[in-house]
Amino acid sequence: MVARNCNGNKINWKLRALLCFFALMASIVLPSSATGQSNYYSTGDTMFIESYTFLIHFETNRHQTDTLPENDIKKLLSALEDHPEFSVRMEARTDSIGSPEYNRRLAQRRLDFTREELEKRGVENKQFIEYVYGEDTPLASNQTASGRKINRSVKVQAGMYRPVQMISGRFSSEAEKERDMKGVILIGTRFYQDTFAVQGTGVFCIPVPKGENFSLEFFSKDHYMEPRFFNPARTGPGLGVIHPTKLQAGNQFDFRDILFYPRTAKVYLESLYELPRLLMMISQAADYRFEIQGHVNFPPGIRSAHNLQELSEKRAKSIFNYLVDNGVDSTRLEWKGYANRRMIYPRPENSQQEHKNMRVSLKILDEFLLLAE
Repeated sequence: MVARNCNGNKINWKLRALLCFFALMASIVLPSSATGQSNYYSTGDTMFIESYTFLIHFETNRHQTDTLPENDIKKLLSALEDHPEFSVRMEARTDSIGSPEYNRRLAQRRLDFTREELEKRGVENKQFIEYVYGEDTPLASNQTASGRKINRSVKVQAGMYRPVQMISGRFSSEAEKERDMKGVILIGTRFYQDTFAVQGTGVFCIPVPKGENFSLEFFSKDHYMEPRFFNPARTGPGLGVIHPTKLQAGNQFDFRDILFYPRTAKVYLESLYELPRLLMMISQAADYRFEIQGHVNFPPGIRSAHNLQELSEKRAKSIFNYLVDNGVDSTRLEWKGYANRRMIYPRPENSQQEHKNMRVSLKILDEFLLLAE
């Protein structure tokens, strides 16, 4: 593995599941690419960064289908048009019914069919990267009918190969007295996002696409670091000692990327990507209570019949519900609306500034004390 001998271990926070869950609550259907979480595959000193993915399903013992996901294919073609550097990775699979040799041949025929159909629609042959798995490395359990249905497929992924660079450093408290810095790193580049566990020493060593600027965010039980941006060409692979903020009552955090549609408590589609960050922070800081604060955009002095206070409360409550539905103890949370009293831009000059006012923020109230009976 690329990340061997490092203390930053990749973890499955299952951001896709959380996002899809919230999207269902909000009656929004998210494509598989709209997760904000990029999968990657390590091969030696390179990584394949997945940007868009979908499955083409097949009936039992069939290698052709009349029900191709045309909308997904159109989005694939659009992604390739916007990013000519992308490749198309295809993984052909079967269920476990039949012999391994037969299933491998069947998977190859499914892959050939998929390649031909994509070429008909404009994908160039040179863009394909092909893998035939047969019944090996299944996507789901072959013990259930639903799992076997998923495995009878060709997985199509748009993305790109990039050289890997290992980035290392250490998180530490300002006073160097607190030894336990166990937590989670969230790292992101233009096409790649992932989460990694950090052990108690605070030392990390994680893969990033070589030569790309990246953001780094850190969550632990007593510390938080807002996203910081790094340029490896300037910093080099070693980031040294990083001092995150010590959590304490009164700390205020603006999640400016969690925004709402105007005059509603419905989370903006692009903001759904950011909700797991908030969940991750609150889940890590399990010893603290938080106030979820809702805000609206409405410059003072302009009359409106719209109830600004009620709207800001609904926004705060919607985020409260999301957190509770995803396992946060409700007694650790309060929610409150602030109407237009705390706008980032009191006199917004454009629609972007107006949108930034329609947000949520977070405040630490106090430490959470679990009292024994």
